[in-house]
Amino acid sequence: MFDNGNHVALRRDGVAVVLKAPENEMPQVEYWGRNFGVPSAEDGLAALDAMTLKVTPPAEKPDAALRPSLLPQGAEAFAGRPGLEAYRGTTPVFVRWTAVETQVAEGGHELLVHAKDAVNLVGLDVRLRLAEGGLVLMDERITNIDMEHDEPLTVNWLDSVLPVPRRADHLTQFTGRWPLEK
Repeated sequence: MFDNGNHVALRRDGVAVVLKAPENEMPQVEYWGRNFGVPSAEDGLAALDAMTLKVTPPAEKPDAALRPSLLPQGAEAFAGRPGLEAYRGTTPVFVRWTAVETQVAEGGHELLVHAKDAVNLVGLDVRLRLAEGGLVLMDERITNIDMEHDEPLTVNWLDSVLPVPRRADHLTQFTGRWPLEK
């Protein structure tokens, strides 16, 4: 999963976000920080693969840090809190994306991801965008594809994962304990 796929580079106002987009898997952020000037050609971005995890744990590196996807799940060997917790009635829904499409839009400043889990009948749309000034914005939408099911899809949370650049000394988010969201 982690070695396959092409790179997608979003650049704006001195900031670059480089993602790896494996076929039918959720993209993962390989780099987010100062625009380092490497061309967007695939061979120029392939050097980033050497700096990130090349195997799925625990094959060769059981204690290696995993590069999580934009919406990490247990099916990706992610040991942390999954990005999506959903239920149908009292039964938990563990998504495994069976089809994922990525598309670069808006002049190379935006990545659109459309994912579908054909088994659990759940859809996901993600919009990752570099706004003016290099601000990274992310919008997500979950869709219940199974409209004929007796039980509705209940979503407890939907959290994306983005790595924080090493040079970042301030992180602003609009979630947390004060609005009782997490």
